[in-house]
Amino acid sequence: QQVVFFNKGTMLGTPTPSPRPYITVTASSPNTATVQYQWQQAKDQPGMPTGIGSVRFTIEAGALKALDPIPGPK
Repeated sequence: QQVVFFNKGTMLGTPTPSPRPYITVTASSPNTATVQYQWQQAKDQPGMPTGIGSVRFTIEAGALKALDPIPGPK
């Protein structure tokens, strides 16, 4: 899965260079969107990830900007 951000009909891009499984847009407002990422951890059952984190995104100077670090497997 991949999230693609647009501003007034213009594509701004994606927050990660490659698609990731288990992505959900959990909230949005006129100025921000929150994306929840989940990922498999070592002892997880297949398809049941327990790693979870959220990132808020905004548009700054016409470009996509992450307000939080993008989480993922360590």
